[in-house]
Amino acid sequence: TYEELFEIAMKRGYKGSTKLKHPGMFRHRIKEDIARREGDSIFQVTGYRQVGLKEWNLPDFNLDEYKKTKKEELEKNKKVSIINATIEALKENGQPMRVKEIFDFVVKRERVSFKTKTPFKTVNSNITHEINKKGDLSRFVRLSKGLIGLKEWYKA
Repeated sequence: TYEELFEIAMKRGYKGSTKLKHPGMFRHRIKEDIARREGDSIFQVTGYRQVGLKEWNLPDFNLDEYKKTKKEELEKNKKVSIINATIEALKENGQPMRVKEIFDFVVKRERVSFKTKTPFKTVNSNITHEINKKGDLSRFVRLSKGLIGLKEWYKA
């Protein structure tokens, strides 16, 4: 990384100008060298906040691709609410599920964090609460004891 290069330079006695007394300016100068020399610099950006020597023949780093991958990774691992995880489970299954099956799906996906000792009851409670509180506006329908479906499946 640029910071590691800066530390090595300082340990080896690099004095430089007063402008290069911290890693940020050091990084700026290396990036400036790469841009100004248009491919003739001895440096090459090899990763996020990483630089290497061009003679090492490392693959070029694509910042846009890196950002896209990071965003997708964050989105994939993002925690969701119990209700959203329940909707996800029902849509993926495509048919009504028992609360136990919904719970197993939610736990298996690890997208919901539970702060309770009884997570199964929490899932059941959240579904029941939405049905009771929202009534006709609820996104769920209880077909029988413990069997839950999405209301959108049963609209006329």
